[in-house]
Amino acid sequence: MKTTLEKINPKIAEEWLKSVDPQHQRKLSSNRADAFAREMRAGHWFLNHQGIAFDEHGRLIDGQHRLEAIRRSGITLLMLVTRGVASEMVNGIKLYAIDTIDVGYGRKTGEQLALRHGVENANRVASACRAVLQWATGVVKNTTPIALEILNLYPNIKKLATITKNIRYIPSPVVGCLAVAVKAFPNLNDEFVEPFITGAGLEKNSPVLLLRNVMINNKDMGGGCKTIRSMAWAFNCLKAAALKEEMKQVKSSDVGWIFFQQQQKPSVRKIRLIAGLSDNDQEQEQNGNY
Repeated sequence: MKTTLEKINPKIAEEWLKSVDPQHQRKLSSNRADAFAREMRAGHWFLNHQGIAFDEHGRLIDGQHRLEAIRRSGITLLMLVTRGVASEMVNGIKLYAIDTIDVGYGRKTGEQLALRHGVENANRVASACRAVLQWATGVVKNTTPIALEILNLYPNIKKLATITKNIRYIPSPVVGCLAVAVKAFPNLNDEFVEPFITGAGLEKNSPVLLLRNVMINNKDMGGGCKTIRSMAWAFNCLKAAALKEEMKQVKSSDVGWIFFQQQQKPSVRKIRLIAGLSDNDQEQEQNGNY
């Protein structure tokens, strides 16, 4: 078995992918390959110990998604390439090399933020960053580099995540919405966020009161579609508050969502870039959000 550092371009990747043995390799996930490709285009893909591996018969046994991402992204990268991995090992039972690859517990973004970057309430912060990513691009796959860059754009996420951590009716995606809105309209911190948390001094038909009530009445909802709905509710109420409008009913339309995208075009563009999206990619990702 020998490992070398090699430069892999899309043409090489395409050629190596032909050596995949479908009987001994998991099915390729297009979504995962696309996520890797976005990271590569965004410059978030760094050389590390994980690379490409072939068995002694020349069959690809590890790195299928990395190679497919190189092919899709058009990017040339340096990676470690190992050849001659034993295809069968016997240790009381018969094992194949694929049985020992990618079997560890993957570190989630929240764990990375806490362990490597000292972020408090890291899971909540990571989830709020994921919501901001979804608002700006439609992408739902968050990574540590993307989360860190979003925190640079919206540092208030950390404070809001801490303030609201024990408030059950304020899910972390709504924390992301609050951070987005306050960046565009700083006065909303006093006029919306604080009364939303405390419930003090709220008047009938107030966007703050309406959002607070609808979130309390739906505090147990979860899942992707319901996350989108809660974000839509939040953005619509935040838009009304920013424009000093009264509301009689909370709607789950995309009006507020788009309003804040228009208010923060430079930030949306930046997030799109750090997510490795082109304009066409963004349009495709956003279709079907509502």
